[in-house]
Formats: sequence, structure tokens, C-alpha cells
Amino acid sequence: MKYIVGFIVLILSLSMFFIDRKRKFQLILISCVCLNFASFPFVSFGSANQMLCLFFFLSEIRNLKVFLHRLKKTPIYLALLIVTLSTIITIIMSPHAHNIVTIIGLIIGDLLTKYYVIAYAFLMFTDSWFRLMSRTLYVCLLVLTFFGILNLLTKDSIVLTMMGNTFGEKIASLDRMRVVALFNYPFDYGYMCVMSLLITIYNQKRKLLTNNAILISYICSGIGIVICGCRTIFVLAGICLLLYYMINYSVFKALRAISICVIMGIGAYFMIPSVKDKVDTTLTAFTFEETEEDSGSSLVGRILQYDTAINYIQEHKIFGRGYRFFQKDLGYDKNGNGMFDLPTEARPLLGLEGAIMKLILENGYFGVICYLLFYIIMIRYSLKLCRYSKLDGSMAAIILTAYLLYGNMTGELSSSIITFILSGIFLKKSDICRIEYLKRCRNLEEHQSSNGSLQIA
Repeated sequence: MKYIVGFIVLILSLSMFFIDRKRKFQLILISCVCLNFASFPFVSFGSANQMLCLFFFLSEIRNLKVFLHRLKKTPIYLALLIVTLSTIITIIMSPHAHNIVTIIGLIIGDLLTKYYVIAYAFLMFTDSWFRLMSRTLYVCLLVLTFFGILNLLTKDSIVLTMMGNTFGEKIASLDRMRVVALFNYPFDYGYMCVMSLLITIYNQKRKLLTNNAILISYICSGIGIVICGCRTIFVLAGICLLLYYMINYSVFKALRAISICVIMGIGAYFMIPSVKDKVDTTLTAFTFEETEEDSGSSLVGRILQYDTAINYIQEHKIFGRGYRFFQKDLGYDKNGNGMFDLPTEARPLLGLEGAIMKLILENGYFGVICYLLFYIIMIRYSLKLCRYSKLDGSMAAIILTAYLLYGNMTGELSSSIITFILSGIFLKKSDICRIEYLKRCRNLEEHQSSNGSLQIA
């Protein structure tokens, strides 16, 4: 089955050369929500959304000069230069990256199908596509929720099982049931539902969907956030809502909305057992107690992981130990046993869950600085654009902040493309509002200048 699906992924990727840009973006969005499990199994960057982004880039490469000229006028260009430099340094300084296959994989995986996606969306998305994209994401959310509920009821992911992936069965055997729906990891499913929650808020404010569709979207997003079984997602959803109200409303309105949410949350905690269990489980992440199931997820576990990573780079602080040091040199999962294949002194690293933790070990402090600079530049740019469209600018800032937190709570996994395509879209919408604002100012100045000339005459 996986080879048939791989063939379909290849056909969809090749279609990027023959369909218009609107359909290209629509297809990428569908792949991020409903085809995350699908991949072309012969290359390391073969997941459906990565393949589609790669072929999207190849299909538009003829316009590269024009796009670069437009991109240089924005801070996005500087941010992408920084992460590109980081990748180049990684290739130079990593013993395991000195072959053409690995170099190509790094460029595609870290740049063309990750950070550069924000530029694809910013440069090519148009204002007239918003309603279509909102409807596309709505339909995808319905499909995703159906498979999520099916996964919950059957305690197995039918799709993953068909693909020969037994992860669905493994998570069903845990004390804390986790639902993957159409994703490979429950964290990605939950994260997608957090993104859907933000998009639903946006659709409601912009009236892009009917009231019934908005209500159903809220329900589906809430279901996914709860049943994915990941406390990281529970916390992330709360942070995103808090940021939204803080940025978009006055202090009193924000406090009122937050108070209502707190009261409803307290009521749900005491009246709905599943919510109580979820909250109690989430709170254990902020203690120094560590259980066998949550090893590495508590504060003491995280501190130990970072301490171990830092110890391994004592003589390589600037550039780290190099690409794939964790797998190749420390031997993570070399015999299929995950962290148990690591030497004893490295086992506190567990699965190296956290973007900064991984960067410390393999890219050193230089990699960490580049990583943080990218997000600082992009979030600052998003907040700056709030002057022209508070809703759009804040959505871009919240999504980027959410992914920064998510990536360091549980690892970036396979949620980078949906993050950067959505943030790029909202940045583009904000920039359109900026251009319109400047045009109005210019027209007003011309009008005032014309009136002044007439009065003098």
C-alpha cells in the first residue's frame, strides 16, 4: 500500500508543473491536514507536503529573480539569509554532511521545504484566495475529525495500519490514550487543531464562513485538542488564545474574555471528568516529579536533557558536534530500540525532544542564535504590521510564537510547513493592508496639495 500511496504522492507533486498557483496552494494545504501520513518512500524528504513544496519551488524557479527582488524589500529576506547561513555552516562543520546526497537532503529539508515556505506564501498568495482556502481547510478539518474520532473509538489508526506503521497500536497500549487521526504523531494532530482554532477565529471575524460552519469548526478543533492526549497541546491552545485577546482587545475586554474562559474552565474541571484528568496531567509537567510515562516531560527531566546536551559540546560550543551526531555517533535507534541504543551517559537525552536542545548538540550556540534570530525578526515584523491590520499581523505573530513554543516542548516533528504557509499568508494580507494604507495617505496628500494650489490661485 505504501508504494501505491508513494506513486500518488509523486503524481500530485508533478502536477505542480501544470496547475495554477491557487490550486498549488490548495493542494499543499490539503496535504498538510489530510495527507500527512503519505510519503514517497525512496527519499528522506518524501512526505507528501515536503514533496509538494519542493516541486512547487521547482515549478516557480523561473521567476526566482523577480521574487528575490520583491523579497529584499522585507525583513523576511534577512531572516531567510540567517537560516541559510546556518545551514551552510552546518554542512561545512559536520563530518556526516560531506557527501552530495546528504547536502541535497539538508538543503531541501531545512530550507526549500521548511523556512522558505514562508516566502512562497508571502510572495504568491493573493487576497482573493482567502475564502477558497478557508473553505478548503474547513472541509479538511471535517475529514480529520472523522478519522480522529474513529481512531479514538477503535483505539487504532486505520490509515497508519494500512501504511504498515504500527505506531497507532503502540499509543493505544499507553495508559494515556493518544489519537493520531491522519498524522504520524498525536502532537501534530493536536497542533493542527490549535491552528484550526486560530483560523476559525479569523474566519469568524472576517465572515469567510457561515455561522454553522464556524460553530462546527470550533467543535472539531476542540475535539482534536482534547482527544490527541497531549498536554503540550492543551497548554499551547491556552497560550494562543491568551495572546490573541491581549493583542486584539483593550485591557478591559481582554480581562473580561479571559475571566469568562477561566470560569468556564473551572466549571468544566469539576463537572467533566475527562477535562479534570487532562488538566491534572498537564499540571504534572510543571512539577519536579517524574513518572515513568512522562520521563523527560517534567521540569527535572527537561533540565537534565539540556544539561546532558551542553556537556556533550564542551569542546565544540560554537558549532556543536555536527549534523546527525545524535544518530550516527551516539547511536540513537541504531538497533531499533530508540533511546535504549544510546550509551548510558547519553540516555537522559531520550529522543532529543526540543528544537533548541537538538541545535545545541548538533549546531552549537551559533545554530541556536540563528534559530532565535529568525523568529525574533519574523515575530517583530508581524507585530509591526499590526499597525495596518491588527488581526492579520497578530495571527502571523501568534502562529510563529506557537510553533516556537511547540518545537521546544515536544520537537518540531512535521508541522513546519503548515506553520510557515499560514504565517506567510497572514503576513501577505497585512502587507496588502499596508500598501493600501500608504496609497490612501498618498492620495490624501495629493488632494490636499491640489486644494492648496487652487486656494493660492
